[in-house]
Amino acid sequence: MDRVKSIAERLNGIEYRDDIPREIIEEAKANRIVIVFGRSDDLMEFEGAIYDEVGCYEGGSCVVNHEGKIGAKGGKTIRALWCDKKSDFTWSYKTKIPHETFDMFDEDEKYCRGIVFSLDSLKEDTPEDIVKKTLDYIEEELKDCRKRLNEEVEDEAYIQAVTAREIALEEVKRVLGGGR
Repeated sequence: MDRVKSIAERLNGIEYRDDIPREIIEEAKANRIVIVFGRSDDLMEFEGAIYDEVGCYEGGSCVVNHEGKIGAKGGKTIRALWCDKKSDFTWSYKTKIPHETFDMFDEDEKYCRGIVFSLDSLKEDTPEDIVKKTLDYIEEELKDCRKRLNEEVEDEAYIQAVTAREIALEEVKRVLGGGR
């Protein structure tokens, strides 16, 4: 994410009518980093690892996957917001993709709050990743349950539920070959 942040910082304050410097685009492309910003009143522009544009007159959305394909299955959504009441910018973006932002100006006016993200942050979880995240979640839940038990909970049903969770977690680890 450091390179993503670095690119966003270097883009911050760029003028709308100026092109993004070629060296930044090449660095982004070489590192699977995408730069998203608005053009005119109808375009969501992509530079870097993706070179494309999406029509979104007065706002719109598109889906991007970890391969850099727009409109592909299994991706994440980027919403282009045109003159959003919650923003001082003509264009801004909303997404669950981990990203950094940069501000683009049209002379002295705020024009676009663009985003910069890595395609690597869009990778789909493997089955192993899903199991690991599930086990981590169960372990965190059990920590909370054990903490509550240490506070001298006397509810027998709660104690049995915690014990059942601990047994289930150990059984899952055993089936997976002794853990992670």
